[in-house]
Amino acid sequence: MTGIGKGVNQKGYNKLFSLTPFADFESIGIRMENTTIECKPNGPLMVRNVKKIIDSDGQELAPKQERVLCRCGQTKYKPFCDGSHIAARFDDGNRSEDKGKSDVYIGDEVTIYFNKRLCNDCEECYTKFPSVFGSQGQIDIHPEVEDMEKIIGVIQNCPSGALSYTADDLAIIDPAREPAIFIIKNGPYQVQGSIELLDVEKGDRASDEHYVLCRCGGSANKPFCDGTHKNNGFRDDQWFKIANMEDITKELTRVSIGKRELVIVKRGDVLSVFSGACLHGEALLSEGFIEDDYLTCGKHLWQYNINTGQLVGDPSMHLKKLKIKIEQKELLIDRDELNEVEEIET
Repeated sequence: MTGIGKGVNQKGYNKLFSLTPFADFESIGIRMENTTIECKPNGPLMVRNVKKIIDSDGQELAPKQERVLCRCGQTKYKPFCDGSHIAARFDDGNRSEDKGKSDVYIGDEVTIYFNKRLCNDCEECYTKFPSVFGSQGQIDIHPEVEDMEKIIGVIQNCPSGALSYTADDLAIIDPAREPAIFIIKNGPYQVQGSIELLDVEKGDRASDEHYVLCRCGGSANKPFCDGTHKNNGFRDDQWFKIANMEDITKELTRVSIGKRELVIVKRGDVLSVFSGACLHGEALLSEGFIEDDYLTCGKHLWQYNINTGQLVGDPSMHLKKLKIKIEQKELLIDRDELNEVEEIET
């Protein structure tokens, strides 16, 4: 990133931003060390010399020279790695087709650059100024329709560094902040303070001062967050979101989580969640039907009690019935019980 161009008053520049740049870290009590984050292949994040880590409840972790943080989303001891990535066969491959080339949007007073590879879909830009930044999933930037200072303010608050700008001979300059990692509730790792991300290519016009890393394990753009945590059920606690209540409208609803299949059974206002594959084979019970108190497999015609999951005619055989909880209009299941559901090939 370039600094402040000619003719730009330093005091005026600082007024544009809520985070004031500092020229000297030592003067504000920050000792600069070699702070780094390393992404272990198909494994956790190795965080070194970062003294300030704020957990998802707002508590600061005790300082340690090295921390090992989970990025597969499966650990029982969030945010710390417990080795679950091995059993989960975590794959940190980048499935995104975006290679980090910035799109350029030229306005009358300001030119905006958008690096999609870094975007974590925090909603800050298009929620505040949809006329400028478009909408979720459809970023279409029009820099000419809003006041320049407002646009610059939004860009400065972009946590991922996906947005940057130039205006005349003014270019964005990163604030000098204390190295820190903020663990967002049910979300990603938000990094600030020029912590070096080792051996990772960020792409065009990327900020070295701040970026956002995936914690749920589901991003198609690893190691960066792409917002997948909002839709894949990731939570900090033991409960796992499988559906929004408003989306459960049929008697049988299929839920696929990796290679695990579940079926949500709805009878009036009563919900139950079972393992979703017929015990006779690997047919999906969500493609069956309910008659009286029985769920019938559409392929094998095997029947299961919708209250207990027991197979009619053989009480020793039964579907896995999972504990559920409804919270903030979301249907949740216990993460440990989900892991007990057998994986199948569909």
